[in-house]
Amino acid sequence: MGVDPNAPESIAARAGLALEAQGLLRKFDAARLEAEAALNLLSEPLEIEDWEEVRVGDVARVVGGGTPPSRDDANFGGGIPWITPKDLTVHQGRYIREGARSLSEGGLAVSSAKLLPKDAVLVSSRAPIGLVAIAAQPLATNQGIRSLVFDDTQDPVFWYYLLRQSTATLDAHANGSTFREISGGSIANLVFAVPPLAEQRRIAETLSRIDGLIEHNLELNDVLGRLSMRGSHYAVRRSE
Repeated sequence: MGVDPNAPESIAARAGLALEAQGLLRKFDAARLEAEAALNLLSEPLEIEDWEEVRVGDVARVVGGGTPPSRDDANFGGGIPWITPKDLTVHQGRYIREGARSLSEGGLAVSSAKLLPKDAVLVSSRAPIGLVAIAAQPLATNQGIRSLVFDDTQDPVFWYYLLRQSTATLDAHANGSTFREISGGSIANLVFAVPPLAEQRRIAETLSRIDGLIEHNLELNDVLGRLSMRGSHYAVRRSE
């Protein structure tokens, strides 16, 4: 016997997904208009006369991560999101909220991991080097990630975009042949040309409009895909 498309639970599931999709479509339309405005801004030249070279370590704390002893299960499964390079390889979008595993308070205490603030910029320092994300909430990382906590003279979202396009630079400063890694000290010593804070924010906001449309599209596609799967379950009930 196939799935009854008119069973109350089937109807409720479809209706719930359809309602969610309708809301996402409205958000997508708004994001599309924002992206269209951003495309016009990105077509204009940038004023770069007032950009200055900045050493990362002068405007940000570079924070390493850590892993508690794995033999003690009590160190894991708590309420502290814990991000690894593997999490970054499968993550989509600018902001990351959680990884595959989490730490307990005790696990954080017995490791070299630190609780990072919201808006810290995470950079994978081991293969693959140069994956970047922004902390959507306080979280911790393992030792395969170096995190940048910027002072109030810098916009972390701008730096996310700057570092995202600097994979080659990060990799060039990594050490090792079979096991390559860029140290926190090497990241701190990197120098980039950056604009004043107001211009950083303008650039970050413009690029965020593009990424916002991408992220809305990913979310919408996920819901529509689940709704489509519900539709593929339709089957005519066999006569008894």
